[in-house]
Amino acid sequence: MEHCEPATTFLAFAGDNRRVDRLAAHWKTVLREHGPDSATERVLANLRNANLVRQLAKQVENAHRVLSLATKQGHPVVYAVRSDQEWVYQFAWLTTGDCHAEPFGGIGIRDVSADRIVARVDYPNGISPDSE
Repeated sequence: MEHCEPATTFLAFAGDNRRVDRLAAHWKTVLREHGPDSATERVLANLRNANLVRQLAKQVENAHRVLSLATKQGHPVVYAVRSDQEWVYQFAWLTTGDCHAEPFGGIGIRDVSADRIVARVDYPNGISPDSE
């Protein structure tokens, strides 16, 4: 199955007035059948506001362009991290239990303080972003 990128999906939706109108009609029916709901009423008001939909689409488009450029010009980076059992086990609540599927069991880079980073290796040339 092909990966569906959220930004592309939203931009396709926001650029199709009929789709926006159909979704607004759906939520209007939901409100009529199930009674008032403030969150649903806000969604319906937002869908009916063409200027807001255009403005949000422009923001998503700008962010998507910047992020796409950054990832296309980026390259893989590997960090060597100093660890000990006590440090690793403090993250036990988020571990996957499969060190082959996720090294460190899923500990994210933002959980690693700068003093634990021992080395950084950049691979700017010759490595495909699709390689594992």
